[in-house]
Amino acid sequence: MANYSYWDQILHRQFLSESSNLSNYFFQKLNKNSAHYNDASKVKHIFITGLARAGTTAVLNRIFACGDFGSILYKHMPFILSPKIASIMSKFANSGNEQQKARLHGDGIMFNSNSPECLDEVFWIKSAGDWFKSDTLSAYEPTISQLKAYSYLLYKYSQFQNKDRMIIKNNNHHLRIISLANYFKDSKILVLFRDPLSHAKSLFDQHLNFLKIHNKDSFSLEYMNLIGHREFGRNFAPFVYNTQNGKFHLNYNENKLNFWLAQWIATYTWILKVAHLKLKNIILISYEDLCNHKYLYQKIASTLDIKNFNLGIPFSSSNKKYTNLNQNEVDEDLRNISNDLYRRLNYLSFK
Repeated sequence: MANYSYWDQILHRQFLSESSNLSNYFFQKLNKNSAHYNDASKVKHIFITGLARAGTTAVLNRIFACGDFGSILYKHMPFILSPKIASIMSKFANSGNEQQKARLHGDGIMFNSNSPECLDEVFWIKSAGDWFKSDTLSAYEPTISQLKAYSYLLYKYSQFQNKDRMIIKNNNHHLRIISLANYFKDSKILVLFRDPLSHAKSLFDQHLNFLKIHNKDSFSLEYMNLIGHREFGRNFAPFVYNTQNGKFHLNYNENKLNFWLAQWIATYTWILKVAHLKLKNIILISYEDLCNHKYLYQKIASTLDIKNFNLGIPFSSSNKKYTNLNQNEVDEDLRNISNDLYRRLNYLSFK
């Protein structure tokens, strides 16, 4: 983001900004063209979601490496709302031999212009009106027309990549997961979770990391807003739900670890509530299990009809560096609640 030129920034604003006439034109065109498209029941896409830092990017990259799926790639930016233009312009991007670089997260995950990323949230920002502008992001149900337009968007991207299936990672999808599961009945939705304390510490660390990044580079903050990423940093917005712990953000300070553990509890209380609906295409996956049991990914790949499951980077855990936390940093009640919730999620997870 810091390397974006003045003209790159202008281009991003024109094609992504909610207030841009150009981006509004492409969004309206997308909706108009989707009116007669209704093939969602025939596709077998894979959606990956969960709270940020749950291992969703690692799973996305591993599955995408098999070569069976299309996705929305970095090289499609900033033309996300126009798959045709994105496809044309992506041909001018570097080839697959382009050198990879590390993400700003500092987590060792590498990417280049041919890597998949969570970029489809641009569509949902346009669809949901003022929802994205709120101080919090709440669970909601998209309309059928919105789901149809989204399905058409994915169809066009798959068409231009000569693929029958798409793989999409979007952490915000857990907020609209019930609607997605009911609409894309033959698709699978993978919901990742990991050990609550290490997950909360990872979220907290990234929040501090992106506060520094956003303070140093103003366009990095604008960029995150344009693509719908508000998981941490100066534009952070808590996820809230219609559950017992849904309004946790009123009781904790986001500059303390307890806040992020409370966010974990709120999010996965909602996920557990969704899991109890027993929608057959929602699959809970423990990231620790993926790291510790190599056979598990093979079983998942079989369920998802992935043939080249041996390709891609194996999963590795980073939980160990969070084992020596100061016990005073964490509220005992939060720790107990999260551990119990983690146990129940594990009971329902894919084995």
